[in-house]
Amino acid sequence: GQPWLGHAFWSHGSTQSRGVAVLLHPRLAAREPSVAYCCADGRALTVRWQRGPPGAAALPMAVVAAYAPTGRSERRRFLAVDGPLAQALAAGVAGAALCLAAGDFNCVPDQRDVLGDAAANGGGRMVGSQQLGALMAARGLVDAWRSQHPWANEATHAAQHGGTASAGRIDQWWR
Repeated sequence: GQPWLGHAFWSHGSTQSRGVAVLLHPRLAAREPSVAYCCADGRALTVRWQRGPPGAAALPMAVVAAYAPTGRSERRRFLAVDGPLAQALAAGVAGAALCLAAGDFNCVPDQRDVLGDAAANGGGRMVGSQQLGALMAARGLVDAWRSQHPWANEATHAAQHGGTASAGRIDQWWR
């Protein structure tokens, strides 16, 4: 019930869907935080700030929040190396000592991230994976969880469609 005491930034989709937010904790010592990129449809947001106490050398930081479309063709466009997510990442990476990206990408980065009945072919969870992989390679991004757990299989989302159940790791952190 307490109000948020740190910085808060958000990009609205609609009252029914979409939208991302970035919250910076007060102890983060974020100086001059600002929005560097905001996707018009509420799917990507980049916030930049200087980290460090006043009077000390500032360390430029950035974070990107993303929510990829569920529609297959829209997802491919969003994740393309010249799409909205790439623009948000470019705004974060430029001159930043550290840029983190997090979000719901609505697809898996790799076939091994699909579990359940759809694991054999990946089903719809693989749609956008090629674009996602190309974007990560182009920006030099590393899947933080996968780098720590190279052989593990854990899902962040599960779905049941009729008699078919599947799960996948569609929510990720990159560095």
